[in-house]
Amino acid sequence: MISYGTPLTNTLVGTFGGKFEKIPLIIIGAVPPLKRQVSNEKKALKVSHWMFKGVTVESMVVPYSNLAAEVIDQAFTKCWTLQKPVYLEIPQDVFSYRVEEPKKKISREYLTSQRSELKKSVDEIKKMFTKSKIPLVLVGEEIIREDVENQLEEFLSKSKVKYVTTLTGKTAVSEKSKNFAGVFMGRSCTKNTYEIIKKSDFILCLGSGLIQNSALSIYMDDLPQKEFIYAYNGLVRSEHFNFGPVVMKDLLIELKKSIEPVSYNENYDYVPSFEKANFKGDLSHDGIVKKISQSGLLKESITYADTSVSLFTVGNIRMEESNSFICEGIWQTRGYPLCASIGGFKGTSKRPVVFLSDGGLHNMYHSISTHVMLKTKCIIFVFNNGINALTQWHQNPQAFEREGKIDEFNVLPKVDWEKCGNSFGAKVFNVKSYDDLEETLKKLKDSDDVCLVMMKIPQKDLPENALWKVKETMSFEQ
Repeated sequence: MISYGTPLTNTLVGTFGGKFEKIPLIIIGAVPPLKRQVSNEKKALKVSHWMFKGVTVESMVVPYSNLAAEVIDQAFTKCWTLQKPVYLEIPQDVFSYRVEEPKKKISREYLTSQRSELKKSVDEIKKMFTKSKIPLVLVGEEIIREDVENQLEEFLSKSKVKYVTTLTGKTAVSEKSKNFAGVFMGRSCTKNTYEIIKKSDFILCLGSGLIQNSALSIYMDDLPQKEFIYAYNGLVRSEHFNFGPVVMKDLLIELKKSIEPVSYNENYDYVPSFEKANFKGDLSHDGIVKKISQSGLLKESITYADTSVSLFTVGNIRMEESNSFICEGIWQTRGYPLCASIGGFKGTSKRPVVFLSDGGLHNMYHSISTHVMLKTKCIIFVFNNGINALTQWHQNPQAFEREGKIDEFNVLPKVDWEKCGNSFGAKVFNVKSYDDLEETLKKLKDSDDVCLVMMKIPQKDLPENALWKVKETMSFEQ
């Protein structure tokens, strides 16, 4: 619930994000009395109701009448059904209106596909699969939000088609399948992932609403020109057609029946980008992630990845369990996994494992106390390089060259994280070598504490698959 004026307008951007990402959000706006609104019709008093029409699926004013309960139920039902934001505007004088208790509980109304549109969609996709030599499926976040992971897994298993996920769609299905070909990260993809994306002549995008990501330099331009069909938000479309409504669950069921098994002439087996890392010398992003993934610590837990350069390597961990990886990966979300993991724990009771930049820890360190209070047993791995590495990577990648210099404004203030973590009740481990890391991982398996693991890495270390930006800058200058 938010009040009239600036708080309402500040909520608009987040509400639009909720509409795009299919988040069921109910915004209740408290506004001046109806009488004042009527007398000021030509002024800006009614602007909030109209503003929210553009960023929600329903924007309604609760009336001072016996229709109030009906309007509220209608908004709640639409929010639940479409899994998108609604806005309820309640004038001050309506707050005192007595509404009868609902006679029955509201229930979710499930959308249905138009059969003729569904058939045309399946026919078009089948046609493309038949003529394609190297088809590929790009899996996105809507698969998780529509709760159709099982239907997708059945389709992929039967068709034997290779599939790549977006970062937000990662672990929509288990990644232990031989058909898994990696995560789309633009030019930061692993070698084999980039190869199949480059060579594929048809890409079927299933539930992929969030493909581009400027924070990580992931762009549609990184997908070569080829035939695409997008199935998202109840529509199936390409350059030549636009069919709908087509519900994702119905589409996947029909595709499983219609698409014949696919075979590939080349080997596109997925190999994580950190596989070549060795455990000699200083700690590195790739070496750390390889060691942790080999430890078995990530099993039966949920992994949360920060918006930092570490995401380029953490995002390539092969996760055997579905719905076991969460990341946002957009600007201004550094540190958010510390908060998101609290909600994830409350919803699943699974132990959170958080991969965090030290910049993210600076932003959200106070959340450690909530983890301790709720006894989440959270393990927080912090890549402690002392800089805002992702910002530096964007603004001046040359700084990561041997003779380069990190910009002063990207150097973080020094903090005694051991004292900070201990003050919140967490157990703190300082890791400076691979031997330290191995010993720490053994202790973490048996620990019931919230653990903060500070891993000291060189300022200029980057994941292997993020080095292209530095090399490209050097080539350009030469």
